[in-house]
Amino acid sequence: MKRNRSIPQPTVIPVLVYPDVRAAVDWLCKAFGFVERVRIGDSHRSQLRVGDGALIVADVRTGRGYALSGGARG
Repeated sequence: MKRNRSIPQPTVIPVLVYPDVRAAVDWLCKAFGFVERVRIGDSHRSQLRVGDGALIVADVRTGRGYALSGGARG
């Protein structure tokens, strides 16, 4: 398998789903010191890093299989 060079290689890369990706990224960067590495679309998805760790912030879209609030599935 080829290495994905667009994001660091930590053991686990969580995906956090928010209704407003831009607001979530701003808050995570200010509150916890994350740095935005890659922005995909204006409000679709973002890759963040802090130290050797990374996470992905994704938007809530129906039909993608993300868990939505209240346990409903999109």
